[in-house]
Amino acid sequence: MSLVVLTKNNFLRLALHSIYDELDLKENTCVIDTESFSALIDILYEIYTRDLVSFRRVLLLGGDDIGSKILFPLNVISLDSPLTVLKNQMYTGYSLKTVLERIHECRRLVALTDGERLFAQYYSSRNSIKNIARRIGLSEKTVYHQTASAAAKLNLRSGKEFLLFLDREFSNNPGR
Repeated sequence: MSLVVLTKNNFLRLALHSIYDELDLKENTCVIDTESFSALIDILYEIYTRDLVSFRRVLLLGGDDIGSKILFPLNVISLDSPLTVLKNQMYTGYSLKTVLERIHECRRLVALTDGERLFAQYYSSRNSIKNIARRIGLSEKTVYHQTASAAAKLNLRSGKEFLLFLDREFSNNPGR
């Protein structure tokens, strides 16, 4: 069977291959280092272009990046975790289907209210918060409150992280 490691960290890739060989696992396994990707769409791109959809087990590694926070319900393992935790997760992990469903749900913003999704749509169309508030008939303060609420629903810490998520996932020109 095989191991595919989606990371920009060559040392991590080598270490994971060594652990995988040592454990003598029998299923195809994909390890995704979320910190190596600036957006969830980039993870999807890698999975589909490498034709990894048939992989049965996925292990998510991360840290304090937005992707790790959003995928947190899928037990993202910190790179600071003890080696035993990593080895145990290599035996279990999640199905790729579960990971793909979570990513697609987050990108479709299904956890958000209609108002929060409308805000995200306007924001992704390069509108300022002030213009969005005026356009939807709310105060700027209410719009900022909506961004904080939306952030919490995606496991993000602040409205600012939510705006960064929107920039990275949906804007043609990240970083405004």
